[in-house]
Amino acid sequence: MKKIIKSFLKFLMIPHLYFGLKKYIRVIIELNFNVHLVFSKIAFSIRNIFQFNIHRVPFFISKELNSNSVVIDCGANVGAIMKPLLKYEPSIYCFEPNPVAFKQLSENLGTAPNLHLINKAVGIETKTAKLYLHKEAEQNELLFSVSSSLLSSKPNVDNSNFYEVEVLNFLDFLKSLGKNIQILKVDIEGAEVELINALLDAGLDKKIQYIFVETHENTIPDLVESTLQLKKRTFQMNVNNIYYNWA
Repeated sequence: MKKIIKSFLKFLMIPHLYFGLKKYIRVIIELNFNVHLVFSKIAFSIRNIFQFNIHRVPFFISKELNSNSVVIDCGANVGAIMKPLLKYEPSIYCFEPNPVAFKQLSENLGTAPNLHLINKAVGIETKTAKLYLHKEAEQNELLFSVSSSLLSSKPNVDNSNFYEVEVLNFLDFLKSLGKNIQILKVDIEGAEVELINALLDAGLDKKIQYIFVETHENTIPDLVESTLQLKKRTFQMNVNNIYYNWA
């Protein structure tokens, strides 16, 4: 009889043990998640202080995204930056003018109601322009598509090898959305100085929470002075949401 009672008591303890362990595991997971968030914020701050390069959207920023968020990628190439953000289901707009890169972008990201892939360049006016290809593009056009540029002065492009592409007035596009934007990434191979200056002129930077920009003054000498002036302007205007250390 004692053995039966003892076995019965052990049986009663199993649910308590299960739910106790489950609660403990949940606490560990939540603690780990919070620690990850904290370290992500610290790492982001350090990178900005010392101007270390940022290669992807920081974890703590991506975790803020939801179905009401808007994310824009100017110069999306094949979609490597946006793909990890799809799971949060924000509205994502990807601009990529290179047709070869755009085809791969479409394959990589697929289709979704909240995903908008746009085979155009961005600029400060609507027009048609030449998109110059890398000098080695004939060897592997997809690989070298990251260097495509609207600037003929970019040292590594071939001025005789280009696509005629549509350029969208990005300021009008932002206004037409009528929404605040969580993330804007700008990597447009030298055309970023003109675009960001126009954003500042129009005050549209105030509608965007995080603006990540890759500048190209290190590879395009003609941009050294204008990039320096842009960064100086940003500082003088006390604009704190533009980060120029994307790479």
